[in-house]
Amino acid sequence: MQNDKEMLFNKFSDILFATGNKGKLAECTRFFHHCNCIWHSLTEFPTYHAVEDGENFQTNAYKKACEGYKVSGYPCLAEDSGLVVPALHGEPGVYSARYGGENLSTEERNAYLVAQLQQKGIEEHTPAYYHTSLILYVDTKTIYIAEGRFEGEISFTPKGSHGFGYDPLFYIPSLQKRAAELTIEEKNSMSHRGKAMRKFLLGEVQKSTPSAIIKL
Repeated sequence: MQNDKEMLFNKFSDILFATGNKGKLAECTRFFHHCNCIWHSLTEFPTYHAVEDGENFQTNAYKKACEGYKVSGYPCLAEDSGLVVPALHGEPGVYSARYGGENLSTEERNAYLVAQLQQKGIEEHTPAYYHTSLILYVDTKTIYIAEGRFEGEISFTPKGSHGFGYDPLFYIPSLQKRAAELTIEEKNSMSHRGKAMRKFLLGEVQKSTPSAIIKL
């Protein structure tokens, strides 16, 4: 565990957040708005290319963070996350962003998920969760890792205009709302990504080395 109570990100003047997803970028920069560092995005580094072929979220997050560090020279924060539906044996999992096909729209991908559940006779409101692995690649010797999980259920009827991905289907029983009906602030307070980012704020992260992730 990182015991230094100073916010980890304030140790760096510049940090790259490795995502091309505007929704994820908005959630991150909103969450860390009080950090003193300058945030950079992948739009500044067109040569960035990470192959997300890992078998788990942590490995994919590492691959993205490592590539971001290489092309920018900045410490790079990257995450890999996805929806896990136990009734579908863990699908979509690490394939969440391309579940059903690379070229599907968000609406088509959500519809595909519902169709898979219905075809297998799985009832609406089956348990599901989002998982994220968040990694800060500082240099070739040091990385920091945090994980987060967001529990919910799958609704068959999409609702809401916020968020992204499977949020229109992801139902939170305690709120009787879907994730797409939450504001960024509401979502950050309970989401998988919010929990992982909060661990960075609190210094509750695992310090490791790149070689330890490569062995996964």
